[in-house]
Amino acid sequence: INVIMLHIFKDSSFDDIDIKRIFPDYYSWVVETLKIVKDSKETWILRKHPSADRWGENQKKIINDIFNDVFDGKKPQNIFFEENSRSNMKQFKISKRIVTYSGSSHLEAACLGIKPIVISNVGLIKFNKNLVFKPKNLSEYKKLLLSHNKNHFLLSKGQTILPKRIIFLLQNVVNFTEDTGCIHIFRSDPKNLFDLVSNRVKKKIKTNYDFLYDLGYNVGLNYQHGLNKKYFYKFINEKN
Repeated sequence: INVIMLHIFKDSSFDDIDIKRIFPDYYSWVVETLKIVKDSKETWILRKHPSADRWGENQKKIINDIFNDVFDGKKPQNIFFEENSRSNMKQFKISKRIVTYSGSSHLEAACLGIKPIVISNVGLIKFNKNLVFKPKNLSEYKKLLLSHNKNHFLLSKGQTILPKRIIFLLQNVVNFTEDTGCIHIFRSDPKNLFDLVSNRVKKKIKTNYDFLYDLGYNVGLNYQHGLNKKYFYKFINEKN
């Protein structure tokens, strides 16, 4: 199974301009990818973004419309839209290729030994560009999607250490949920969730005011990146 990790189409892909990416936006990426994989002899799944509904986006309808446009109402039998019937972990364990425009799923795939195909610059590229495929042109992208060499998309156990470290840092060291009370909220979330988060943020900021002040002072004066409360004082104490 090969998986295309969908993004929210209404979300912008222009917060980080990558002039070398081969597709300008999510829509053109999906359209051109489908034109290629229709000739594949393997199974392809377009995996719904987990926050699409909370964004207010009917992703199934959008993909069905794209299917009709690309295939003129005759979708190939090897291509499916999938509404997350299994976790990413379970999905990746039975997958050969993971394709994402720029999503964090490239890290999850790399942790599980799959060398992901990406379109735009992603976090892993900044540390080791050899752990991902970022095609330079449409021809190279097509070869990656239609390749029959399964080993071409495998990472060694040693190569999975870096993406695992990055995920740990993102989830545990630079995650400020506990310190600020803030969580991701989306336009279709109920108002009571907005109110809940707002009240929680006010309380957390008041409780952690001294830490946030110290953090801001040190980031501006000494460091290039912030750490959450648990690791900030640990780092400062060890540094001193």
